[in-house]
Amino acid sequence: LSTQGNKKLLDSVTCVFGAKLKDSLRVLELQCPSGVSVEGLISKASAGCGMSSGDRQFLFLNKRPVDIPKLTKAMNEVYKSFNMHQFPMYFLNISMPTAAYDVNVTPDKRTVMLHEEKSLVESVKEQLKDFYEPTRGQMSVQAFSSFKSQPSQPDADAHDAATLDDDAEQDEDEQRQRSSQTRKGQAGETHQSKESPASASSHSPVALS
Repeated sequence: LSTQGNKKLLDSVTCVFGAKLKDSLRVLELQCPSGVSVEGLISKASAGCGMSSGDRQFLFLNKRPVDIPKLTKAMNEVYKSFNMHQFPMYFLNISMPTAAYDVNVTPDKRTVMLHEEKSLVESVKEQLKDFYEPTRGQMSVQAFSSFKSQPSQPDADAHDAATLDDDAEQDEDEQRQRSSQTRKGQAGETHQSKESPASASSHSPVALS
């Protein structure tokens, strides 16, 4: 994997994950208490802009990758209140004073202990709701195009029902034809059996006196 080496986050993301994501992301800038800021990119809440899973969620603390499960959970909950079938993709950096957290929790330093974690989570949660509220109910262009290209379900059901009716009618016609042929065959056999004695007598030899 490689990027273009510039300082634009969106360009780096599209280089790694593909240009199709460009129209699905928005710039997010939040100001939280105690001099904390959250900046980066996050998925639009429109249908079709999110992901089927949460495997593309990246958090950084002062530009170091970290895991903050409570913050991740809160952000997913807010996003699903606007787009219930998908997860947000995000690339967010949290800037805060080094005295406000402890990184010596695990050897890889990905798990951190925030001294005011509850305050941060609540602030991000409330601001994220306000961030998405103006877009509630909107659908992305990609999702709308895909929706229009699909046949409506009633039409499909009507087509299936018509097909079943045609098949049933054809089966009835075939059954009537078979019944008619069977009756004709039986009638022919009966007619031949009635003529057999007379035919036999007319062709029997005459005894000489």
